[in-house]
Amino acid sequence: MAKITEVVKSLAEDAAKKYDCSLFDIEYKKEGADYVLRVFIEKENPDENISINDCENVSRYLSDLLDESDPISNAYMLEVSSPGIDRPLRNKEDYEKYKGRTVDVGLFTKINGAKFLSGTLTGYGDDYVTIDDNGEIKIPLDKISSIKLAVIF
Repeated sequence: MAKITEVVKSLAEDAAKKYDCSLFDIEYKKEGADYVLRVFIEKENPDENISINDCENVSRYLSDLLDESDPISNAYMLEVSSPGIDRPLRNKEDYEKYKGRTVDVGLFTKINGAKFLSGTLTGYGDDYVTIDDNGEIKIPLDKISSIKLAVIF
């Protein structure tokens, strides 16, 4: 299945780019009796949101590209969506893009007595991120189980 996501990746990147979006992730997996190809897209500008029209346009264009190249031999459902408002951060580019935003950080082991921290993302390095939660906290990447944008109402 990893091979399929690699083959689909360049097609999905092209489809997203055509509609001023970028590829966030691809999943291809079996769910019950069906196979599902999920493509997650986002805007380059972190202040812009993906619309239903963006998803529809990318889905239609990508569907045509997939029909032409036919990289998946079995029947599947194609879904195109955004990664959500609580989008995970996965790499240095994400940390830079969302610097200054509030993040929720899940931890494998406690830091300052807690396994969950929330604060403003203020920095990052090769092996850590820094958040400000009424004081700066430097968190080693190997202690982080998840880090995602906080949902604030």
